[in-house]
Amino acid sequence: MDSPGAERPRRRLTRIIAGAVLSLLAALVLLLIAVVTALHHLDHPWLKPHVVSQVEAASGVRLDYQTARIDVLSGLRLEGLVVRTPPPFQDVAPELLRVGTLEAAWSFGALVKGPVRVERVAVRDATVVLVADDKGTTSLTNLTGPPEPEPVEEVSPGTTRQVADLFASPFPVSDIALSNVSLAYVRVQGGAVVDRWSLRGLEAGIEAKPRDKSWKLLVDLGKAGKPLAVTLNREAPAAEALLELALSVEAGTDAAHVKVDLDVAKQTFDPRFTLRSLLHGAVTAKFDAVKQHTTVELERTQLTDSAEVQARLVLPDASEVPPVLTQALADVDLGRLMQWIPADLRPFTLERGKVHLEAREVTLSDLPQLGAQGRLGLDVDMAKLLLVQEALRVELGDGRLSLTATPDAPQGLAARLAFAIQGLDVGGATPLRVPKASGELTGHQLRPDLASPFRAAGDAALSARVEALDVRASGYRALAERLGINLQVPLTAKPPFALKADLPVEALRITAEGREVLKGPARVRLHVTDAFPSLEEPRLSRARARLELDVDTLHASLDATKGTDDVAYTLEALLPDLVMARPFIPDDVAARLPWKQLAVALTSKGRLTALFAPSPRVDHQTELRLRKAGWDDLSAATTTLALRSQGDAWKHKGDLDLKVEGLRIGETDAGTQHQTLTFDVDRRKLSLKLGLNGREGLKVAADAALAFNPKARALRMDVKGDFPPLGPLSPLLAKARVPPEVDPSKLAMTGELHGTLTGLITHLGSDGSFRLAPMPPRAASFEGKAHMDLRGVRWKQADQTIHVPALRWQGESHADGAQRTVRTTLAVEKLTVSMNDRRFTFADLSSDSTATFTDQWEKGDIELKQLVKVRSMEQKPALPYPVQDVEASFSVVRKPTGVIRIPDLKLSNGGTQTLLKVRGRLDLSNEQQRMGLRGSLEQDLAHLARPGQVEGSGKVTVDFRVASPDLVVFRTSSNLKLQDVNVRMPESGIAVEALNGDVPLTENVEVSQDGVRLLNDLDVNPYSMLRFADQHPLLARSGFMSADRITTPWVTIAPLAGNLAINQNVFSMSQLEMGVRGGRITGQCMLDWQGKHSTLEAHVRATGVKSSRGEPFDGNAAMVISARDRSINGRAEILRIGNRHLLDLLDLEDPHHTDPATNRVRYALGLGYPEHVRVSFKQGFGSLLITMGGLARLISINEIRGIPLGPIVDRLITSMTPPEALQ
Repeated sequence: MDSPGAERPRRRLTRIIAGAVLSLLAALVLLLIAVVTALHHLDHPWLKPHVVSQVEAASGVRLDYQTARIDVLSGLRLEGLVVRTPPPFQDVAPELLRVGTLEAAWSFGALVKGPVRVERVAVRDATVVLVADDKGTTSLTNLTGPPEPEPVEEVSPGTTRQVADLFASPFPVSDIALSNVSLAYVRVQGGAVVDRWSLRGLEAGIEAKPRDKSWKLLVDLGKAGKPLAVTLNREAPAAEALLELALSVEAGTDAAHVKVDLDVAKQTFDPRFTLRSLLHGAVTAKFDAVKQHTTVELERTQLTDSAEVQARLVLPDASEVPPVLTQALADVDLGRLMQWIPADLRPFTLERGKVHLEAREVTLSDLPQLGAQGRLGLDVDMAKLLLVQEALRVELGDGRLSLTATPDAPQGLAARLAFAIQGLDVGGATPLRVPKASGELTGHQLRPDLASPFRAAGDAALSARVEALDVRASGYRALAERLGINLQVPLTAKPPFALKADLPVEALRITAEGREVLKGPARVRLHVTDAFPSLEEPRLSRARARLELDVDTLHASLDATKGTDDVAYTLEALLPDLVMARPFIPDDVAARLPWKQLAVALTSKGRLTALFAPSPRVDHQTELRLRKAGWDDLSAATTTLALRSQGDAWKHKGDLDLKVEGLRIGETDAGTQHQTLTFDVDRRKLSLKLGLNGREGLKVAADAALAFNPKARALRMDVKGDFPPLGPLSPLLAKARVPPEVDPSKLAMTGELHGTLTGLITHLGSDGSFRLAPMPPRAASFEGKAHMDLRGVRWKQADQTIHVPALRWQGESHADGAQRTVRTTLAVEKLTVSMNDRRFTFADLSSDSTATFTDQWEKGDIELKQLVKVRSMEQKPALPYPVQDVEASFSVVRKPTGVIRIPDLKLSNGGTQTLLKVRGRLDLSNEQQRMGLRGSLEQDLAHLARPGQVEGSGKVTVDFRVASPDLVVFRTSSNLKLQDVNVRMPESGIAVEALNGDVPLTENVEVSQDGVRLLNDLDVNPYSMLRFADQHPLLARSGFMSADRITTPWVTIAPLAGNLAINQNVFSMSQLEMGVRGGRITGQCMLDWQGKHSTLEAHVRATGVKSSRGEPFDGNAAMVISARDRSINGRAEILRIGNRHLLDLLDLEDPHHTDPATNRVRYALGLGYPEHVRVSFKQGFGSLLITMGGLARLISINEIRGIPLGPIVDRLITSMTPPEALQ
């Protein structure tokens, strides 16, 4: 037993412990009271900031709320909850989530014990806004934080186990109610809003019901009788759709069932869409944990009003086991579907169309497979299909497509694709029409491989038949009747592969603009073997192929073998005649071409290497053979054209061989002609070489080499040629439109050209493109030489023939800076020209010309020098003027101002000592046309002598000047100088001795289109009659003429002196003095020559002139004789005349002695003599007054009047003028 002292400490300890416990309990109660009070006042200003900041610090989420209260024993309530949008989209949509009211109800016991801890959750007036940009970033990206590392893959327990585990665990919430929920989606691009969508009016009820050891989940969004009204809205452009949605979900451990009904009550997106029903259907999933698979059954589901789908699918839990589609049916009414689509949005129109799909036991692996009882079928049936797209129009009357696939033992598939169409009409640039066609594509033992289509195995064949195919394009129409298509493709799963194709056409007809150009059968066959395709590098694929084409009588074949980088080919084509090609030949050509007998054979064999290099290389030989070719009267038994070449696009060489056998030109047999053309092109060096060689027939030899230097811009040319006479080929020139006057039978030519052309071509590309200098005549220059020899040149016309046995031409060009010099020479040994009955023969004809100019022609001088020589010229019949050692030379200088100077022009004839010299200028500057020339013509008459016909001596010189102000009117002034001229013509009895003179001649002519006309612009004013010796020294430009003796058969004049001048058509002789018949005649005369309208004016005096009977005569006369009027005006006085002389004059007036007055004079002359005679002429009549001497003075003689002068003038003009001058 303890003492009382000992109890006291124990009691004290007890009290201490009890106080501590009570203090702790009181603290806990106070803490609990503080927590409950805080939870009831989370929205208090002193607490809310701490809560918001703590949440943001812990999760990064910025939120806010208006009212927040948590009752631990009953639940919680939040109002105005807002979750802010994280950067960078806070400016686009500030709020990520806004909840109007959030309520949760629980009991304390359920919250502590479970399994349903929360009895009810209600969310009202909630809005969720999701923002996304074009980079894939959304407003939720920054809320989730950095991506977590992917977990290590674990073996999935399977869908059925996951579902069983899910529903075996208790659901923490028994009931969830959502009302007035809105979802918004905003898309931004570059910080700007480009699209904004929203879905409003969502309401849902979610209920979790406990079962024995599991739960059942029920979800409802509207009901079948009372659907949920949901509004889908688009902000810009503004549009809205009111949807009616009814969705129910019932899920448990064994099965899940989902049913959905979705309709459109109203929409403003596009009022043209009037579709109401969108989706009506249900799907059931059964979870079999024992068999470890899920069976999903899609009940009959309607998509709009035009499609129904029904299917059953088995999904194994094991991921390595593929799902199996045990059954599937689908029906689509295309006609009804197209009715719901607006007309302007329909890709095509269709009156009727149905699609039926049926599948059974299909394993949906990477490569779908059919089970033992599997089947896959597709049937498409459509009618009156119309597709219009821009210029394309496709119309189909009826079409059917059927696809069936079944297993094909022992492995693979058996597939059949059948099709049939009627009334296919394709309009557009190339219209096409197929009235009826059908066919099928079959396959056996097909084993496809998705890794590569070339790994597929089996056999595939296509067989089709087209009753008619009508195609039109560019005026052509092709109609193929009963067209067949046969294709066989054995699939070996690995190379080499093979393929056979055959396209027979029983009747092919082609017309061009309504004209039939082809009619007959046709066939195309293709056989490909040893094909090694390469998908990685298709161009490296290898294969062999043979293509055959038969069209009517045409047969063609092509054999090709492609390697990895090369192709070898052989091409053959044979056409026995051109009957099938006749419609393509124009009528004018067919009339000249023997198309019924002309056979064509083409053969080509070659190899292309380095196919994929920038410049592939080719080596081939192509031969074209024609049999019985012809053109008009030109024909050949066989014509062969062979081309052989090798090289690439940069360097290529080869030869073109032409051989014609049995060539006939009209009636001429030309035999065999064989020519070869060689070529060598190097684009890198910019060079070209050509060669032409005659192997048989015409032996032609020609070579040409061209090379361009880009730096110097120079083109080097070297050309040589030898062309022998054409011989039997000469008639070909007539067909080449060579003038028929040229006789080519003996024409031959040889020539060479060597030189460099600089400045003309500024750029020459490897592709053949070139650029010329802006001003080629200025920039171009040629440095080199050329020569050409022609033999056998003949030109023959009906009345003219030119023959040149040999001709040689040489030329050379030089450039020295801006100076250019071109010199050419021409040498002809003999030139014969025949005209009618005359023939001229020129011997040793030569020409040498030199031109000097600058690169800028209009700014520099242009000088031309020419020298022509002719050793001799013969004429048959012979000319009276001998031509020998003729030499002509001239030089011309053109100034930049347009003035053309002729400093020197000479023409000489050594055989006659004739010399012509001319110099002058032509002014074409400032739109002027002026010309001035001066020169002289000298002739030594001794060299013109012809024994027995003309004999002479002395010298004749003509100094002349020619001027023109406009090249239309030409004024000439010349002087004819005679120095000691003696001329004697024995046959005519004419002789001139010691003739000297200086005769001025002035002529003005006008040259126009009508010809040359002599101007008549002078006033006739002859000098008064003066003595020559007194007047001549005082004249500035006077002419004189003097002769010691002039002898004619009629009269002899000795001497003769006077002033002779010729001005235009006026011939004037003044100061005339001449001795005639022992007397002297002085005076002057003028002849205005105008043909038959000429006029003669004369003033003469005769003293001591004896008549033919020896009687003296003295007298004077002044008269004008007009040939136009046949009249004489003036008077004459006879101071002394003999009786006999007067009787002769009377006989002129009265030759028949019938006039009494005249007879009286005759009678008086028998008694006396005439003392004085006066004759007057006026107005066509004359009067005669005679004064007699001696006894005749006693006889009265009156004046004889009215003497008609016309007959006298006619006889006078006729006797003095040649007949041709009077025309």
